[in-house]
Amino acid sequence: MLGMGKKSRQLVGLDIGSSSIKSVELKSTKAGYELVSFGMETLAQDTVVDGAIMDAPQVANAISKIFDAQRIKTKNVATFALLFGTTWFVNALVFAGVLVIVLAAVETTRKFRTPSLPVVYAGIAASLALAWVIRPEWLLPLPFVPRLLAASLLAFLPIYLANVAFSKRFGASDDSRSAFGLNLLGAMLGGCLEYMALLTGYRNLLLVVAGLYLLAFLLAPRKGLVAV
Repeated sequence: MLGMGKKSRQLVGLDIGSSSIKSVELKSTKAGYELVSFGMETLAQDTVVDGAIMDAPQVANAISKIFDAQRIKTKNVATFALLFGTTWFVNALVFAGVLVIVLAAVETTRKFRTPSLPVVYAGIAASLALAWVIRPEWLLPLPFVPRLLAASLLAFLPIYLANVAFSKRFGASDDSRSAFGLNLLGAMLGGCLEYMALLTGYRNLLLVVAGLYLLAFLLAPRKGLVAV
């Protein structure tokens, strides 16, 4: 059973049977728990035998279909939980990874000559497209280390490139306080938009992110894009 949210706590339960996978999403209310959604996906014969999962990719694909159909929230933590299990280790991987990637982007920009901003924005678009095309369940057959590297690349490459772009624009700004303030506002807006995954699903949220970065690229001063 996975818990989501704080004040309005939501629980998601999965039943992996020999012939199907069922999901139920509950929301905690003052009167008790309220049913939000129920989903079911049929499994092929011998996918699960005597409680043992024989075909992990098919099980993962079925769970992904249920989550998409029922619009159950998915994001990096949920993706890593699918690939590595739902433990404190998964949360530590994601949050530590974000911090390390941000530091790596800043140090890369400070110590090395990085590509121009149009190239960096093109890299952001490519990394988002890669995350859109490659589904998490495709990584399940891989051994642990390659699976960890591939999942980290998909999850953190857009974050790395976005921070490279910010560092370059921040370094070229004449008003560092305003630039930093705008970055904080952008972070707050991004955190709010993340909850759109409840409506759109995580993969569709990537389209929203791509649109916002396209807008940032189009609104950037032409001189800054070429010179930085």
